Amino acid sequence: GDPQNYAEIVGADQSVEAKHIFKAVLSKLPNVRQLSAEDLKTIWKDLSDNPSAEPWIVEFTTTDKDSEANQMETKRLMSLLSDENISVGKVFCDQELKACSQFYIHKHPSIAVLKSGANYELYHGRILAFDIANFAKESLTSDLQTLDPNIFEDKVTNPVPTGKPWFVDFFAPVVVSAVYETNARNPKGVAKC
Repeated sequence: GDPQNYAEIVGADQSVEAKHIFKAVLSKLPNVRQLSAEDLKTIWKDLSDNPSAEPWIVEFTTTDKDSEANQMETKRLMSLLSDENISVGKVFCDQELKACSQFYIHKHPSIAVLKSGANYELYHGRILAFDIANFAKESLTSDLQTLDPNIFEDKVTNPVPTGKPWFVDFFAPVVVSAVYETNARNPKGVAKC
């Protein structure tokens, strides 16, 4: 046969074989810890009271969205962060609605990095272990703070007098071009910038 076709077939077989081996190895790792609303409350209190408390990455999902692919990615994430002192957990929002509403979770799965000082940051990227791990590492070194509706007014009207200026970014994780196109087709007024 054609040597080029043979190399492609062998390469494809090796790639499939590697995926099966990788999947088999990940299946032997422990499952991500399932967190209850009470667990989350305890973690949040510990992060509030103890500046050196271990941060958490929490996946908020539902039982019907907890696909095998997502389970493998969260196991992979645990493995990637095993030397970073970052815990990984999962909350099923269809079972723990209050826990999910506390963090204003509207999409499943969603990822949050819970940091010391009762602070968190939501991840809006792809559900891939490497991307989430990199985001978490950057988030933990950042002073960025999520201002949810519970604390926004207090932070704006009663800022801590640090002498440092601060910036509020009103962020919405939507496709901006789609919003722009919709608004361009249906103009409602003019804004001067």
